[in-house]
Amino acid sequence: MVKNKLISINNYKSKESVMETILPNLEELGRQLRMLDRHLINLLARRMDIARKVEEYKRVKNQLILRQDIEDARLSQYKEWAHESGLNPNFISAIMYQVIAESCRVQFDQHQRQTPLPITPVSDEEYNALLKRNLLRLTEKWAPRYDQDYATAYPATKMYFRFEGRLIEQEISHLIDKNIALDLGCATGRRTRKLSKSFSQVFGYDISPAMISEASEIIKQSDPDRYGTVSFVAIDLEYGIPRDKNEASFVVMSLGTGSDIKNIADVLKEVKRVLVPGGRFLMSFYNADALIYRWRFLPWPTPLAAEINMTKHCLDVHYRGEIYSVYARPYTVSEIHELLDKSGLTLTDIFTYPTISSILPQNIFENDNIRGPMSEIEENLSRLYGGAYIIAMGSKQ
Repeated sequence: MVKNKLISINNYKSKESVMETILPNLEELGRQLRMLDRHLINLLARRMDIARKVEEYKRVKNQLILRQDIEDARLSQYKEWAHESGLNPNFISAIMYQVIAESCRVQFDQHQRQTPLPITPVSDEEYNALLKRNLLRLTEKWAPRYDQDYATAYPATKMYFRFEGRLIEQEISHLIDKNIALDLGCATGRRTRKLSKSFSQVFGYDISPAMISEASEIIKQSDPDRYGTVSFVAIDLEYGIPRDKNEASFVVMSLGTGSDIKNIADVLKEVKRVLVPGGRFLMSFYNADALIYRWRFLPWPTPLAAEINMTKHCLDVHYRGEIYSVYARPYTVSEIHELLDKSGLTLTDIFTYPTISSILPQNIFENDNIRGPMSEIEENLSRLYGGAYIIAMGSKQ
């Protein structure tokens, strides 16, 4: 009798052991649920971005924000999709009703604040002036948090910044004369401060007084020893670069700045003028042939800080729940070749970056096992010309 009980207990333990082996890990399931929930939240954020664009259109066309017949038709469609997916249609209808209500609230809120519309006014001049005002509004709000936001958010942009930094170091290594470097479109001076470690003098130029003020304060507080060798000046580069002929050893336009300048052809001629013979440059542009723009639309927020709006032909910058449309023109690799050839500068190498990372949902990069291999993949793809940014390097002969 005792022996039979022992056998039963052993059998029970054996079955329990087997069950533990075949059951999924509860901690892993919890991690998967958190990833899905985060993705759902990101998708909802993307939906609210589109809701704001819908409000812009309705305001211009003088249409009502709440259109009950259309919303009812959407809810009916959601029930059909729910049924096809094996979900409770009433459950999905209740959730989506709240989503639609929040979308309408976002539209009403934006309508009341009357955000300047990123639409084309009467003339190109007026439109460009509007985009420039949007840029100044954005940078005034963003300047105090600019460095912090880039350090913690937008993983694909962070990957790009590191890749670009390695290329800049490579270009600097070719220079004998390391007297003066220019950072065109310097923002808060993250790149400028790095350049100051290699050059006797560095000048950072940006159209935004708010960014320049922040850049000056950062260098003053964080690195007072270099404060005297780094200068920041607020200036619109379309009116010229305030340096003498044959003065600069190195010129940088990073993070797509080349696309942010409307009259880039004249700026490139200015770059050639201020560079010393043998001086080098690195310039970054948005890539019209990038993989991200072939999709036309991504339903999730991208891990890039900004993306070209191929419909309105501008750059949509996401900041604190608002979208600021500013001037930006994407170029093809062949167009960059042509621009540099006409300016008289010599192109020595060209890359695009990042490719795959630019189209992935942002929360994927929270996984440590993804970031390392993804950087290696992106580097291998950088010469296939599908990356979000074009990086052009060369010299003045």
